[in-house]
Amino acid sequence: MGDPVTIEYVDALTLELKKGGTGAAASRTETSGAARAVVGNRPGAATAKQVTIVADVIAVDAVNRTVSLRGPKGNVVDLPVRDPEQFRLVAVGDQVQATFVEAVAVSVTPVTPVATAPVTPASKPFSMFVFLWGSAVNSDQTYTDPRNGNQVTASTEASFSKILDNLDAAFMFYGDWTSDRWSVFGDWTYTRLSPSANVKAGAGYSSVGTILKTQVGDLALAYQVAGEGGTRIELYGGARYYNLNNSATLRTPNNEFGVHSKDDWVDAIGGVRGRMQLAPRWVGVAQADYGAAGSDHSWQAWGYVGYEFDWGSIGGGWRYLNFKRSHNNNNVDMSFNGPILGLVAKF
Repeated sequence: MGDPVTIEYVDALTLELKKGGTGAAASRTETSGAARAVVGNRPGAATAKQVTIVADVIAVDAVNRTVSLRGPKGNVVDLPVRDPEQFRLVAVGDQVQATFVEAVAVSVTPVTPVATAPVTPASKPFSMFVFLWGSAVNSDQTYTDPRNGNQVTASTEASFSKILDNLDAAFMFYGDWTSDRWSVFGDWTYTRLSPSANVKAGAGYSSVGTILKTQVGDLALAYQVAGEGGTRIELYGGARYYNLNNSATLRTPNNEFGVHSKDDWVDAIGGVRGRMQLAPRWVGVAQADYGAAGSDHSWQAWGYVGYEFDWGSIGGGWRYLNFKRSHNNNNVDMSFNGPILGLVAKF
């Protein structure tokens, strides 16, 4: 089914002058034949028919240069002869033999399959990332002593090796919508850590412990600038919101008391993100940006490698986030750094 069928048609007419006639009366003869392809070969067939008519020359008109022919059934036909040399050769009593051949051939040619690249299913426009973040933290946080207004800076260094000791909770949610070259995406991150800290500034104080609660949310618009197929490179811009609610327990020679620091602000951000098909079932995603406005500066970078299913992928990677802010005697410089592990759902 779908193979092309070829039909070829051929016909031909020849005229031959018999000087003095053939000695036989005008006549008509017909022969025909047919053939088909040998079994096992490609389908095909052909037919042919040949008709031969012998007519008598009964008149020659020199003025109009026509020859009158009488056929086997007695019918008369006036045949014009355009070539003068040929006309002079014809005389009454001659005969003209006309041979008409008609043939038809039918053949089937199988279509050669054309190799085509596998069709990639249409991309699903929505993606939702859900990650656990095993974050370490380095932090310098300024607190105000409510008794006398003194500024106390607590320094925290909770390394990756002590994540299980210091990490209470860390989640990252990421949503993405893509249409042609444009994308809109956003994420929300929550971390709660309770590491110990050392006092960097503030004579007479020592820190017993801290609780660092941080929420960070992004919203951005991206445009594809390069890539095709499974590769996509985008530039983006947007805003990042920060909310900090940190506390520490400070000790003096005669007292022990808690201090708090709450703050929130917004940065403008700009960055680049990309997606690459590493293998038929493996995908890599990376993103990096820089921000400023409410922060003195901020920047983040994260990457993810996942194994794909029809519904999305599972995998892991790494994320780093740093921000520094000096505002109303509330100074903070924090870095979060650690592995992410989770899944991506597409719909």
